[in-house]
Amino acid sequence: MEYLSLLQEAIKESTGERTAAHINGVLLPSILMDFQKMLLSAKPGQLISEVYKLDDGTLDIHLFGTKEPTTNIPTVTKVCLNERLIFQK
Repeated sequence: MEYLSLLQEAIKESTGERTAAHINGVLLPSILMDFQKMLLSAKPGQLISEVYKLDDGTLDIHLFGTKEPTTNIPTVTKVCLNERLIFQK
């Protein structure tokens, strides 16, 4: 999961180490689990996009993904943090 380490590093750069530790350890796993559920329930080949916003408005995490049409494997294809591209497959 290359996108995960890139996202975690971008969060750390945006918020500082202490806040990033909380986001990456507590909030991010829930966000990724929710997005994974969305991908699993998608039709093969369907593009899924979701924006997750922190309550304090400091971060927007925008995830894109699809379920591969031939393998049915859910895949994160693009990640943006505060509208800045972090990862694209």
